[in-house]
Amino acid sequence: MTTTSSSITARIINNIVEWATELKDATRGLTQSEEIRVWNDLAGDEGRRRTFGTDGREYFSQDLYEPEDLVRDALTDLHIEIDELPSKQSYALRKALRMSPEYVMNRNFCLKFLRAEQFDAPLAAVRMALHFEEKLSLFGQEKLVREILLSDLDEDDMDCLKTGYLQVLKE
Repeated sequence: MTTTSSSITARIINNIVEWATELKDATRGLTQSEEIRVWNDLAGDEGRRRTFGTDGREYFSQDLYEPEDLVRDALTDLHIEIDELPSKQSYALRKALRMSPEYVMNRNFCLKFLRAEQFDAPLAAVRMALHFEEKLSLFGQEKLVREILLSDLDEDDMDCLKTGYLQVLKE
């Protein structure tokens, strides 16, 4: 494993552990159903919960009720908080916004940060800024405004992941 790959992999693992710990703390007080919904959203498991009606249309099961006014207000507040972040703290986020506002301000993408912070918009804005800072640092500008795929990892990173050294599990 090269020094650069080892460093990137170590940072990824360290950040996963940090974020998992923060998320675990943030989900205290949620019902089991709400906590499962948060974990599934962050893990991208929505697609695994798809069901098809007798009419052939695709539906999503909804375990968590989120009042639309709460979601709408939180999204509005998040946009305001992003605008108010200090430029030093939000360099990568602002760069991402210039590159692809559709990606950054996508409703489902923003909801992941809001849910992780229990709809606390100031904390969600900071989490989003940190996400883009780390993403820019690890993967560069060309991958800043798209999902990171396994194909984005080099052979050393993949070998490290395959060892199973770290696996974040739900309790």
